[in-house]
Amino acid sequence: MIVGLVNTIAFFAGCLSLLLSAGQLWVKKRRLENYNLAALFLCMGVILLQLSFLSDGTTRRYPEIMLFHLVFLYLITPLLYFAYHLVVLNEDSLPRWQMGLLLLPTFIVLMIDIAFLFMTPCERWIVSAFIFGGTASPVVIFFRALFIGAALQILVYLSMLFRKLLALWKVGDQPPVAFITMLYIILSIIGDVVLSLGYIFSSMEILRAGMLMVSVMLIASHLVGQRHPKFLQMLLTETSKKRYERSMLQGLDLKELGRRLKVLMEHERKYADESITLGGLARALSITPHQLSEFLNERYQTNFRSFINRYRIGEAERILVEEPESSILSIAYVIGFNSKTTFFRAFEKQTGMRPQEYRKLKLRKN
Repeated sequence: MIVGLVNTIAFFAGCLSLLLSAGQLWVKKRRLENYNLAALFLCMGVILLQLSFLSDGTTRRYPEIMLFHLVFLYLITPLLYFAYHLVVLNEDSLPRWQMGLLLLPTFIVLMIDIAFLFMTPCERWIVSAFIFGGTASPVVIFFRALFIGAALQILVYLSMLFRKLLALWKVGDQPPVAFITMLYIILSIIGDVVLSLGYIFSSMEILRAGMLMVSVMLIASHLVGQRHPKFLQMLLTETSKKRYERSMLQGLDLKELGRRLKVLMEHERKYADESITLGGLARALSITPHQLSEFLNERYQTNFRSFINRYRIGEAERILVEEPESSILSIAYVIGFNSKTTFFRAFEKQTGMRPQEYRKLKLRKN
């Protein structure tokens, strides 16, 4: 009876998570935070549903679906990393090489997952044996290691996130929202540890305990969000305030810093470098990335990526009108974007219209 109740709670939490994921995509004015949350909820939903199938024996009857959630386990890590950059560092993009490195394990596991589908039914049954207490063959140990690696990877990133947020919120000076957030992360770490132990010892009982913890936390999060819909905004506000509570700009000539930044952007056209990063621009100014981030936030009320895009889109507006023969794609590459999609998104965000519409409107007026 207890096992059935746990399975029902996990199944309900998984379905709820999928609905929450869809809800984030239903928002009219979607931001990167919405897409990131949608992806995280999708991963949690698939993982909880799969764990409930493991618990009730569905995967015993259909072993081909046993590894379906593995790729989602590995996808959580880069999503957490990106969430940290969005919320704590106020950066809305990562260098392509860094994003590629983060997604590499997920891609490798996806290939393994696809290969698993091409195994014979007998081979799939052998691989699935580890979760049901079968004989540990080298293949089984390999797949078990994949599950353990995913759980440990999530554990490391949750621990890093906890440490970073703890550094922002000093002991004795936390707002109530900070305590709730810290408690949530601590419980997430405990839940992940329990799931890791379940995979290590191939214990369905331990997996069910971890599954129940994660399910209850997800349902509780939804209830908190319903009762306090501005909780996430409070978290973002408090994080931003704490981040710059102790200014790193003391001792700097801010007027001179602003002048040098203007020279780099307007004369040396640093924004046109598609590989430009916060760290790279900070080095050109002989300051730290944190100092530059704080300077942009305090002086221009923006983050690094939005600041760069402001110059890029300004240049694009000029080229669209003065060089009507230039293609949209060539303009995107000239001003520093590495894809047409990214350029369109940034242009529409700043001007409220697509590049083609902007060009037609301006040329018609002229």
